[in-house]
Amino acid sequence: MKNRIIKIFKNLKFAIFILILIAFFSSLGSIIEQNQNLEFYKKNYPIANPIFGFLNYKIILFLGFDHIYESWWFLSLLASLGLSLTICTGTTQFPTVKNSRQYFLKTKNKSFFNLIFKKKKKIFIICVKIF
Repeated sequence: MKNRIIKIFKNLKFAIFILILIAFFSSLGSIIEQNQNLEFYKKNYPIANPIFGFLNYKIILFLGFDHIYESWWFLSLLASLGLSLTICTGTTQFPTVKNSRQYFLKTKNKSFFNLIFKKKKKIFIICVKIF
């Protein structure tokens, strides 16, 4: 179970999806006025004439759109993005840095045969022509 959760959170596509959700709800929080009293929402988002056909003050208050940036689900989106980026960095970037520190320059012709390629002879010929 733990490995499955780590596998989900280390996926960069998941982090991008969470980032898109955060951007969407942030823009929604910019459109809907935040931290107003109940009368303001009743006046501007009436039940009789809902915005977009479904958005009235009851839905805004129930889903917490009147205080998006302080709601538990928005803060959990932010926390999951941070966790996802941390796990992605730990599982992907640190091993890459470790491998890059072990880099050394190939100077001898026979050292090219140690590289992992499917067609070593063509690579060797190309490298010899370059040097």
